[in-house]
Amino acid sequence: MYISRRNNERNDREERKNKGFEKKDRRDANGYISNGIHKEYNNRIYDDSCKELLQMLVEVSSEEASLTFKLYKLREEAKYLALELSGLLSQYKLLGGDYKEFRTIFNSMFEKYVEVN
Repeated sequence: MYISRRNNERNDREERKNKGFEKKDRRDANGYISNGIHKEYNNRIYDDSCKELLQMLVEVSSEEASLTFKLYKLREEAKYLALELSGLLSQYKLLGGDYKEFRTIFNSMFEKYVEVN
C-alpha cells in the first residue's frame, strides 16, 4: 500500500508539470515547438532528402557521361567506316565500275561523319 501511494504522488506531480506546459503557447512564428526538437527533425529530413536527391543527380550525371562517351565512340567508328568506304569506292571507280547508285547515299554519310575543314 505504501508503494502505490508513493506512485500516486509521483503521478500527480508529473500531471501538474504537464499541465503547466499545456498552458504555454509552445509554437514559434514558423509553427515549430520552441524546444527545437521538431526543427532539428525537419532539418534532418531536409538534409536527408537533399543528400538523396544529390546522390540521384550524381548517378544520372554519370550515366549521361557514359552515354556521351558511347555516342562519341559510335561517331568515331562511323567516321572510320565512311573513310574506309571512300577508299573502296575510289578503287571501284578506278577499276571501271559505275558508282552513281552509291554516290547519293555515300555523299550524305561522308558529309555527316567526316568533317571537311
